[in-house]
Amino acid sequence: MKLNRLNPRRGDWVSRRRRSGSALVVAGLGLSTAIFVGISGVLYAGKAKQGRELGEAQAEIQKLSQLRKNNVVKEINSVAKYKKERDDAIAAKTRAEAELLTAKAGLSLLQTEKANMKLENAQLQIEIATLKLQLKSATPAGGGMNPQLVRSVPKRPLSPKEICIGNLHQIQGAKRQWAVYEKKGQGDTPPATGLFGVIKFIKTEPYCPDGGEYKIGMVSEKPTCSHKGHTY
Repeated sequence: MKLNRLNPRRGDWVSRRRRSGSALVVAGLGLSTAIFVGISGVLYAGKAKQGRELGEAQAEIQKLSQLRKNNVVKEINSVAKYKKERDDAIAAKTRAEAELLTAKAGLSLLQTEKANMKLENAQLQIEIATLKLQLKSATPAGGGMNPQLVRSVPKRPLSPKEICIGNLHQIQGAKRQWAVYEKKGQGDTPPATGLFGVIKFIKTEPYCPDGGEYKIGMVSEKPTCSHKGHTY
């Protein structure tokens, strides 16, 4: 203060210098604040941009994920549809093959029946021819039938063996009819309840007169009797 009084100019210079320094400080603070505000704005803008880009990226990822999920669902549905169509085709083929086998079995049975009918017809023709010979030998020279010779030829009863073989023929015929009616194959074995009964193929279950036991067997097999000599 004394110096200022002694030298007023020096005091003014110091005062001006102080004011200049204060102004510089204020200016520096203002500049720093402006720089900080600018940097903050830039950082905020960059962060906002990054946020928008991140949101857009997440939305795009979600969109792609949903699209992929839809594609997976479509693929699963397509595979399921293909499997169902394949299973339906296999089932249809299996049914067609089963029907074909049934038809073949029916045809085979019909052919067997035809062969048996031919054989029975041939046997019948032989019997007819035999009867004709017997009748011719029993006819007198003057024509007509000799009543005495006719009365002298009694009817011969069937033997137990013939009865049993006849029963086996009936059982075999019933087996063939059962196979056709029930749509069974040559390797199937009919139960006795499927052949014998009031509403079945043979009304009364046949039996062997000599006490033999019958074995029905498969459709392709001939029935058998346990009694010796009773052969189909």
